[in-house]
Amino acid sequence: MTLNVTVTGDITVDWIQWPVKEDADVSRFNWKSHLGFKRKALRGGALLLADMLSTSLRVNHLELEVKPENTDPSEFIHSFAELEDSGKGYHVKRFLGYTGPEDGLPGMPFKFRDSEADILVIDDAGNGFREMNDKWPSSLRNEETLIVLKMSSPLFTGSLWRYLADNHRETL
Repeated sequence: MTLNVTVTGDITVDWIQWPVKEDADVSRFNWKSHLGFKRKALRGGALLLADMLSTSLRVNHLELEVKPENTDPSEFIHSFAELEDSGKGYHVKRFLGYTGPEDGLPGMPFKFRDSEADILVIDDAGNGFREMNDKWPSSLRNEETLIVLKMSSPLFTGSLWRYLADNHRETL
């Protein structure tokens, strides 16, 4: 039996950066003669969760329409972290915070091939998805769908929580 698993929820773009030493001896460019950083944008939130589950399951999930580095904080929350080389690989040295839209909720323009799911995994990070019922997959309306909810604070609040509490008491 093949289970249909769908992952949805809040999406973030997770920026990581790590220092690179100056290269004044070999570079003719001034900017390379100073301490610098390499930076990379990664898929975060529900996208990261879908990627992790996809290593062992066939998963239907939302998808960005552009590369993570080409998104704007008005569309998706961006997080920032500085890495350091521990000798055994890179690890988070320091969390640098978030940025998002100036006002209101992020737009979250994503592509999603909606289909019925046996199991619906929701990553509710408290960043807007819980209030965007127009972004919720149709399988949420099927009271037999099993729901796995990862919820961040504030807990037990919002439209999504009220809907799940009213309609999925036995399957949540």
